[in-house]
Amino acid sequence: MYFICMADECGFKLLTESLSLCWVHEGRHYKKLNPLVTYHQQLLDKFREDFWDYYRQLLAYKDDPSPAMAEILRDEERTAIRHREWLSTTR
Repeated sequence: MYFICMADECGFKLLTESLSLCWVHEGRHYKKLNPLVTYHQQLLDKFREDFWDYYRQLLAYKDDPSPAMAEILRDEERTAIRHREWLSTTR
């Protein structure tokens, strides 16, 4: 099995090369973070807001898919990937 999406307390983590959590389980990890620096708290708040906005957009797309919305979602995903790659180079 190449890819699986599940709750993180599940015992199947060694069955696959790629593992993804469902949105709710993924999002709860960010809720546990408690930055001490005000700027970092603001970054986290913005990230969490964007995370759930994107999730709501995906749900709306699922109910009413369109090529225009698909492109918007792809652009937002590309932006998030570039941001994550940039963050990984700044550590």
